[in-house]
Amino acid sequence: MTRYPDEYGGDYMATVEVIHQLHCIDMLRRVSWGDHSSGHGAHESPGDFRIHLDHCIEMLRQNIMCHADVTMLTYDWVEGVKDPFPNFRIPHRCRNFEKVLDWVDEHRVVVPKSKMVRLEGNVDLPSPP
Repeated sequence: MTRYPDEYGGDYMATVEVIHQLHCIDMLRRVSWGDHSSGHGAHESPGDFRIHLDHCIEMLRQNIMCHADVTMLTYDWVEGVKDPFPNFRIPHRCRNFEKVLDWVDEHRVVVPKSKMVRLEGNVDLPSPP
């Protein structure tokens, strides 16, 4: 695992998974609108961008299956629609996302990239996890 230099607390580098998931949703949104030139993937080669996009799709798939929302969607008749239509307005039990973001902001560590160095004892993984 990666640690920050001692001058930045020496703690392990981490992020909250929901931030990564929102990054992946944004990446899919940009691709669906034909925008490959902005955001996190803007400086990647087309091959690396494809790998990054596939990674995001896989991570979102795993998250959906892991959390397996079992909220029951009822169906309604809708004017002008032949078949019953799912009611996507069914209430869900949610976390307070603002509180999650507040926690992230309170615990954020900002380290300039120039200060990120491989500390003694760090071990490289054979491939990205």
